[in-house]
Amino acid sequence: MRNLAGKLKFLKAHIKIWIKDNKSETISTIVNLKKELNQLDAVIDKGTCTEVEAEKRMEVLAALRNIDHIHSMYVAQKAKNPMVKSKGAD
Repeated sequence: MRNLAGKLKFLKAHIKIWIKDNKSETISTIVNLKKELNQLDAVIDKGTCTEVEAEKRMEVLAALRNIDHIHSMYVAQKAKNPMVKSKGAD
């Protein structure tokens, strides 16, 4: 039984690290996409936009929407199935 508990602790620690890395990667991706979107919007506002830049803007917006959708599903799932009961719930 002790061996199983040790394995579970090890697994839990690695999952926490993976989640932290995944969150930081997602945040940096969002920041980069927003910077790119601002640059493309500036080009469009100047009126010197090409069709390629307009298509790239649509791709960036789709990527941002996809990330937002995934985050919304995660929040909804977390609200639906809370992992830990609050102390006052008993």
